Amino acid sequence: MFQFINAGPARVCNAASQVGIECGAEVLRLTIWHAFLILGVFLVTSLLAYFISRHRRLDRYSKVQEVQCPYGAASEPRALRLHPYKMARALNQPGFDKIAKSKAATGLNERYGDRYFVVEVREGGRRLLQRELKVIAWWHRLEENEFQADPETLSLIKKGSESKIDDDTNDTTGADGIFDIYLRPVRWWDFRHWLNHPSREIRYALYVAIFATCLEYSSDFTEFLRALFRTPM
Repeated sequence: MFQFINAGPARVCNAASQVGIECGAEVLRLTIWHAFLILGVFLVTSLLAYFISRHRRLDRYSKVQEVQCPYGAASEPRALRLHPYKMARALNQPGFDKIAKSKAATGLNERYGDRYFVVEVREGGRRLLQRELKVIAWWHRLEENEFQADPETLSLIKKGSESKIDDDTNDTTGADGIFDIYLRPVRWWDFRHWLNHPSREIRYALYVAIFATCLEYSSDFTEFLRALFRTPM
């Protein structure tokens, strides 16, 4: 076994030499300038990765704590229904809890009804799901400590929750448990939102634009990298 492992490198190099590749040939020469470049690329890449993955830090944003989901699924796709007073307090919108809840729901929906939120649902500190949803102020039947979710989101909550009695139930049955909801509005610079946009037309148009741009400027980018990594004299 050890003889086979020890002979492995020699066999690979002998096979490579048959097609004109020498294992002893120099492939890459690194200088201090290259080290600075690699460090710069690492920092830029890390910064981009942070902005793309920053949805995970939702515990620093708006919170709706200790709420239940006793009702069946909401009729709106990709949506979460909250009591208007609870939603207003979570989004730091003063004054709405001092008017009728029907008027509060109308005002909140006029302001936020067409916007998407990054929503995270937790149970006992454990994350059950994280996705982009519309958040709707809903005053019919909902109490302040209750919420509703669309069929797909409700199903994910049921499957992820600790309770097993609701796992095989349909959309007319709510989720068993007490949950915490974290949310923040999607911003225009949220790259992940556009790559996974709920509208298929917008998503595909973005993919085509990215592909066309990469195709058009690929040679320029290659020349830029070649010039950048050329060792200064």
